[in-house]
Amino acid sequence: MSQLGDRDMMKKLPLDLIFCILVRLSVYDRARTSAVSREWRQLWRMSFHLRLDKSLFSQLTCNKDKDAHQSVIVRALEMIFLSRIGLIQSISFYIPPNLDQCPVARWKDHIFNPRIRWLGLCNLRNKAYEIPSCFFDCVGLTSLQLHTWILNSPYKSTRFANLVRVRLGYVKFTADISFGTRLRSLVLEHCTGIQHLACQFTSENRLIDVRVTGSEQLDWRWFECTSLLEILILKYSYSPNYKPKKPFNMTKFIGNLPRIYAFCTNGFALQVCRPVLTMINGRATKFDNLKELGLCPLGSYNLCQISNAIYLIRCFPSLRRFLAILVRTKTYMSEAM
Repeated sequence: MSQLGDRDMMKKLPLDLIFCILVRLSVYDRARTSAVSREWRQLWRMSFHLRLDKSLFSQLTCNKDKDAHQSVIVRALEMIFLSRIGLIQSISFYIPPNLDQCPVARWKDHIFNPRIRWLGLCNLRNKAYEIPSCFFDCVGLTSLQLHTWILNSPYKSTRFANLVRVRLGYVKFTADISFGTRLRSLVLEHCTGIQHLACQFTSENRLIDVRVTGSEQLDWRWFECTSLLEILILKYSYSPNYKPKKPFNMTKFIGNLPRIYAFCTNGFALQVCRPVLTMINGRATKFDNLKELGLCPLGSYNLCQISNAIYLIRCFPSLRRFLAILVRTKTYMSEAM
């Protein structure tokens, strides 16, 4: 090594080998490689993808006192963000439950930019944070995943022009919002205030996959403009006091979705919708596209749910796959008669 003098042997490594090394490192260790040489520093600075996941924070806090977790994580994030100069196009950000403050607000200028394409923010704290208003200026987003956040659009948001996939869990909507007309897949899990999504379901929407679970505020009229829909999952959260605003015929609803081939719902949705239990000649021909039906869970002693389920099955002559899960819980048995 003495004969090499000041030569930096790391500069001699082929670029392909450097990439092979970097992809095997955590984002924190990749940031640290910026001190190896100028070439390595340039590769890190211009990286487009950041994955700040659970394994990263486990690495940072391993064998550290709990009181030091906050400062260790803050210092690591500071090095990761401040050592970069290029824009982030893809970021997955896991927020551990033991942080005193949400780090997203501090680094919002780095996370939310008009050129970001894929964004995932998973907040595992018991408290939901309001997402910064600059999030709504991310016009380049194509994929979005949020967990435990508050979406409070400062205006009727129409800036999302490129979103294709949206998956939200335990998100609270406090103002009207639309994810754009290019949206193809929408997944809502235990979200509240989803009535503010009414402006998403216009005649210009291109939705083909909608999955809504754990909501009591679903407006079935949204789907009058979803003629391209192919996959639909609708499951109500049980509420003994919930009543629809007007009678709803589920069979007619499915019949008005010409491209649908997979539909899944639960017993409580069948109970509140109460499809007409009278066979009408020719009605079954409307459901030729439906190939898969899931009814789960159903109250095994709830006659209303069982009878409505049997009626739906009889309406689907082209059905190939059927799944039903019967349960004996008070939730599904309380209004059996």
